[in-house]
Amino acid sequence: MTPLSRFNQTHETTPANRQEIYRLYYEAPREVRAVHPFEVLPDGSVRDRWRWCVYSVRKPDHA
Repeated sequence: MTPLSRFNQTHETTPANRQEIYRLYYEAPREVRAVHPFEVLPDGSVRDRWRWCVYSVRKPDHA
């Protein structure tokens, strides 16, 4: 599992959005925790098993 702080400390993610992301983890319902493996550690940090999906798109030359 990877620390969430490694992925959400980007210039695109505002401090308010970071807090909201953490809140969603902290308050995740049991159903979500059952299908998406992550853990909230005693110090409040979050470790997640990220599953990435990468899309590649090219703009047509004639557009």
